[in-house]
Amino acid sequence: MYIYLNGSIINNKEAKVSVEDRGFLLGDGLFETIRAYNGKPFLLKAHLQRLYRGLERLSITIRETGEELSGVVKRLLELNSLKDAYIRITVTRGLCSRGISTTDCTEPTVCIVVKGFNPPDGRLYREGVQLCFVQRPNLRIPEDADIKSLSFLNYILARTEVERKGAFEGIMLNPAGHLTECTTSNIFFVKDDIFFTPAIETGILNGITRQTVISLLKQNGYRVVEGRFLSDDLIEADEVFITNSLIEILPVSGIEDQKFKPPASTLKLHSLYQEMIKTECF
Repeated sequence: MYIYLNGSIINNKEAKVSVEDRGFLLGDGLFETIRAYNGKPFLLKAHLQRLYRGLERLSITIRETGEELSGVVKRLLELNSLKDAYIRITVTRGLCSRGISTTDCTEPTVCIVVKGFNPPDGRLYREGVQLCFVQRPNLRIPEDADIKSLSFLNYILARTEVERKGAFEGIMLNPAGHLTECTTSNIFFVKDDIFFTPAIETGILNGITRQTVISLLKQNGYRVVEGRFLSDDLIEADEVFITNSLIEILPVSGIEDQKFKPPASTLKLHSLYQEMIKTECF
């Protein structure tokens, strides 16, 4: 398996990152997760644009341009003979002196890994998945909507609640009690043929798939409302679905004890999304 690390494509068994790297010590860095179809990365440009916006916000400057990273991703897919793949780009602040000051940091660490990816069972797209509410609040602030941080502890702790309840995903509220996102996905719901999703101002990651879905809905004449919603708004919906780069658009069959009708609108939307994939990757 070949990976990219700090300017070189090497065998993954040769890869080494210092135990003093800020990503390891403090979670100081960003990452992007991208899916490839037919050996081609989907929405790579949008992911790279968000990566660089996040790096600018964190005052991390890397040598590689977006065009160079794009070339590396495509080269790794070729070298590893991968068609359907998971791609992860990770950037950390690199090595700094002890403490949390960033004034004397050296070169950032840049790593790209590609692996084969098996999508969720097709049955889940027909029948939907079960969600639950988690007690742990989402503490993300709106200013961090473009920062896909390595600091994932809050979501990991929320995920332990999800696993304890036996659900597929967990819905997180912010301290004000508004819907935000799930532990690794954005959430939408449908009511009277209108599509709703929590606004950036509630404290969510502005997912690339989320942005794509909103654009796709508007292009096809659907009304989309981004706002502040409560858990009751979600429970009273006709349909609910979740999105991220790996699962695409996945319908929700139920939340806690509430069950939803067959996901007709969600399945139609997913079909439109897959047409986009075919156009870009096949």
